[in-house]
Amino acid sequence: MTNFLLAFPDIPFNGNSVTTSHTVKAGLSAKNLITGGVGDQFELATATADDLTIEFDRGTTATVDHLGLIDAKQLQGSGCTRVNLRGSSGSAFAPTAITGIRAWYDSSRQVTTVSGAVSQINDLSGLGNHATQGTAASRPILSRGDLQENRVLNSSDLTQVANWTATRATVTNTSATNPLTNASTVSLLTEDSTAANSHFIQQNVKVRVVSGSTYRVTMTYKANGRNGVGLILDDGGLTSSLAYSWIPDLSSSASGALTAITFASIGDGWHTLTATLISNVTNLINVTPLLLSAKNTHNYTGDGTSGAMIAGVSVALSTTSSTYIATTDFPQFAGINGNRGMVFDGTDDFLTGTTIGGSQPYTVFQVIRSEPLTSGDQIPWSFGTGVFSMFTGASTLRLSAGSNIDATRSRGTVDVITSLVNGGSSQTFINGTSVVSGAVGASTASGVTTIGRYTDGSRHFNGYILEMLIYAANLSNTDRQSVENYLLSKYVDAPIGGTLAFNTYSLAGSFNLDYIANFSTSSAFRYWRLQLGTDSTTTYPMSKTFFGTVFDFIREPTRPYKLKRLKDDFTEKDPRYLLDLTWEDIPDLKVSELQAYLQYSATNTVILYDTNNLILPGTTCMYARVVSYNIERIAINSNVVTISFEELI
Repeated sequence: MTNFLLAFPDIPFNGNSVTTSHTVKAGLSAKNLITGGVGDQFELATATADDLTIEFDRGTTATVDHLGLIDAKQLQGSGCTRVNLRGSSGSAFAPTAITGIRAWYDSSRQVTTVSGAVSQINDLSGLGNHATQGTAASRPILSRGDLQENRVLNSSDLTQVANWTATRATVTNTSATNPLTNASTVSLLTEDSTAANSHFIQQNVKVRVVSGSTYRVTMTYKANGRNGVGLILDDGGLTSSLAYSWIPDLSSSASGALTAITFASIGDGWHTLTATLISNVTNLINVTPLLLSAKNTHNYTGDGTSGAMIAGVSVALSTTSSTYIATTDFPQFAGINGNRGMVFDGTDDFLTGTTIGGSQPYTVFQVIRSEPLTSGDQIPWSFGTGVFSMFTGASTLRLSAGSNIDATRSRGTVDVITSLVNGGSSQTFINGTSVVSGAVGASTASGVTTIGRYTDGSRHFNGYILEMLIYAANLSNTDRQSVENYLLSKYVDAPIGGTLAFNTYSLAGSFNLDYIANFSTSSAFRYWRLQLGTDSTTTYPMSKTFFGTVFDFIREPTRPYKLKRLKDDFTEKDPRYLLDLTWEDIPDLKVSELQAYLQYSATNTVILYDTNNLILPGTTCMYARVVSYNIERIAINSNVVTISFEELI
């Protein structure tokens, strides 16, 4: 019958920014996250999308089961799109602290984009070895940090002639509320009067799919004279696939590579068609909505006036969020574990850095997810013409510097790959484990660093490159493991708590200003990192941060609260509340636990969270301070606890 939780700020006053691209505004410091009344504002590097990470040292290992951010409305308004809490057994690691660093690229930090594509990624080592791409067609796409994805361009505006062409039909924008985006106009597809033929609209910029991968395909539409719309996916060797939907009886069918089709009303005459595509090719395919005159009938004589309004079309990996996201002139790819990545197309995308300098030994760390291809060679990075890492065939990972050492590794997973280029003592590590060792040549001078292909222009990489570090040194096992642990905790180990859709998260608390998340009790860690992600340049305003283990009163949910305003007369009004709570029959052990929580002074702040009811009108949580409390023992293992809380705004 539990419904009332009490969360204290369990972190000490020593938060530190661990991303060097951020500066703290004058007069504020990270330790004010708890003691300060306003909190910190971190300013991001100019003209880049960047993430912010703040580390907290709890002094000893402990578990966590909640995360709270007070006045999180400011954070939402600043452009923050994702919030993650991560635990670590070691303090924040700075790769620049290890001697020999030559370049450090992080796709979540200091990346410059043009129309969603990467024109430059800055070298975070401080040496200025930035990687650039001046040709628009050869730029990789910068992914999102959350799990939303849509590979269809201009997915909710089919009037964009650069990306859509109507055949035996016209497309215009008409006044109507788009149920997916809330825009005031929707694309209206209207058939012409051509006899005995299909009437459709097709993408000019095709959608890339990978053989063996599973995709979720959706289309939302509303009848405007035609009660059905179909969807064709074909070309590039894909098994021709057709999905039909028919509003009058909510029927649907699919053929070819499309399966598991559903068709449902979403209200106000709008319907969504959803199907699963299991691709049999790695190629670019057409996405074609077409009008139906009857169930399963798309060849007919048009009347010149009938059609359908199309709110949005989407193709996304099935592992991504099912929430629709509209695109413009570039696709939206999902992030990896709350981080952004550069997505290379395997055809012509690459970045060119500067000459690293020196010769072997090198230690190179890369975090990648290559597409699960069955054949073909891919090179995520190379130096000059002699040193490179490569996926060859379906399951071979190669390190080369004149000669090769090969390891077995299938593509399609996120891996931290460490390459030690050191002549006869070279090694490859995957996720911290040595998988192969041997000779790759005695000595090879380095040249220009190329990311995403071989230097000569061949063997383009197909997939995500998330982070890369280059050291002109044979790192010790201790240093190598420090870098690997840093990368594994970021890209492979799942966050303890938070949300990857913070910008659309429904806040709680007084006036719906606060963020509170309860989750399963974590493993025990001493160090905790709060990661805030953005898709644009912004300033992060923050105030008090809470995380730790909440105190559960095991309270009868039907017991009422005593609630009154702090000041409520005709001359002076105060919108805050005073909340009196009383619990009976609390066992001695629970009282001891509560007293440990109440060891803080009355000036410390807490979060009160009601899982079933509303504490205040319209709110489920309350940001407050303890005014007073009393514990009275009335019998063996039975106590009455009364606490008064003053709301803080």
